[in-house]
Amino acid sequence: MKQIQMQKLMKEIQECKKCFLWKTRNIPLIGDGNIDANIMFIGEAPGYYEDLKGKAFVGNAGKIFDQLLEIAKLKRSQIYITNILKCHPPKNKDPTSDSIKHCIKYLFVQLKIVKPKIIVTLGKYATKELFLRVKIPFTKISDIHGSVFKIKSSYGMVKLIAMYHPSSACHNPFLLSILKEDMKKCF
Repeated sequence: MKQIQMQKLMKEIQECKKCFLWKTRNIPLIGDGNIDANIMFIGEAPGYYEDLKGKAFVGNAGKIFDQLLEIAKLKRSQIYITNILKCHPPKNKDPTSDSIKHCIKYLFVQLKIVKPKIIVTLGKYATKELFLRVKIPFTKISDIHGSVFKIKSSYGMVKLIAMYHPSSACHNPFLLSILKEDMKKCF
């Protein structure tokens, strides 16, 4: 049943033309991993390499992400990864409110299909958008990274964890140690 629901969603996303990103994308990244996973990681948008391959975390941030999974003793086959946006913004620009408005609906369908018990938001955009919708105050990621919140979803209680995005450690190596500590603390 979940597989059929996800295939239907994939087709809908592949045909989506609700914002301008469909014009410049190569392969929309719907999600990657196990749709029966208890843990879902939610990032901002596919990057350059993800857009080419249609797979999550395949560039430098992916190497950091894999290190973080190793710390938590998790494998990609045990998790599900998706993003707020399903299409790569040209030149890795920040998501626009228009793109988020149209795309976040797909994320909530994914949440209903996968039904994770733990949701990890990666970076300020994913954290801000999810926190806004579950009515948790958000100011900046540096204030709440590594924090665990319990929320009630349509399918039960869920832990919501805010973390820096792995790509932030590509630009600021100091954040790698923070990401690793947050991963140890939360898992």
